[in-house]
Amino acid sequence: MKRNYRRLISLLAVLALLGLASAHAESRRGSFEDRKEARIKALHERLHLSAEQEDLLEGHRRRHRQEAGELRKEARAAKEAMRDELQRRELDMARINELHATLKDLHDKRADHRLEGILEVRKILTPEQFSEFMELMGKHRPWKGKGHGGPERSFK
Repeated sequence: MKRNYRRLISLLAVLALLGLASAHAESRRGSFEDRKEARIKALHERLHLSAEQEDLLEGHRRRHRQEAGELRKEARAAKEAMRDELQRRELDMARINELHATLKDLHDKRADHRLEGILEVRKILTPEQFSEFMELMGKHRPWKGKGHGGPERSFK
């Protein structure tokens, strides 16, 4: 009897912990969205955007993220296909070369998409706002140009 009681208590404790962990994960997800919206609002205030500029940037951001997501999905599918092809006992070099060409094309499309996004933002902002925007984005992404967050590399 004591044994069953202990098991029941243990089971209830585990379920309570799982519930707390789930609630914590849900609250963190919500707080991430809140922090993201706060950063966007602060950026808009810092750049002194007009209501029209805010609307244009928001529309651009949504379209750009959706298109980028589609390109990422395509690239992920091509990478998985390449991985599967490389794992086969008999290599189909024509298929491997085709997948490699697809991956290179997608890489180029993603780079073009990034540039198009920057150019679109530049059209929306004034030259002064764009300069401030680029400076702020550089501070927001300190790992850019530094090799994934490490110290700047010197190749002397």
